[in-house]
Amino acid sequence: MMHRLAIYLGIVSLSLVVPRVVVADATIQVTYDTVDFVEIRNSDLNSISHAIVRVRGIPSGTSNPNTFSFDFGNNVDIAKRCEQLAIIATSKPGKYQFSIGSDSLQGNGGIVGHGDCRLTLVTP
Repeated sequence: MMHRLAIYLGIVSLSLVVPRVVVADATIQVTYDTVDFVEIRNSDLNSISHAIVRVRGIPSGTSNPNTFSFDFGNNVDIAKRCEQLAIIATSKPGKYQFSIGSDSLQGNGGIVGHGDCRLTLVTP
C-alpha cells in the first residue's frame, strides 16, 4: 500500500511541473574599452518599429574606433537600459568596459527584441 502511495505522489508531483518555453538570450557581441557616443534610433522597417542602439567606441583588443548597431526589436526598455550603461562608460573612459549584444526575432506580436548589456569596472 505504501509503495502505491509513493508512486502516486511521484506521478502527481511530476504533473505539477509546468513546462517552460526557453528563449535563447542574446549574447554579448562587442565589448568596448571606451565609448565615444551612444544613441537610440527608432527605425521603421516594413511598418514595424525597431529600437536600434548605435554605439561608437574602441572595441576591446583593437586601437581604432568602430560604430556598431544593435537591433532590440520592439524592446525599448532594454535598449534604454543599455543606453544608460553606455553613458556611464562614456563619462569615465578607461574605468569601465561596456558590453552589448542583441537579436530581434519575429514573433506572433511582431518583432520581439532580446538584448544584453553590462558595465564592468576595470579600474577602481
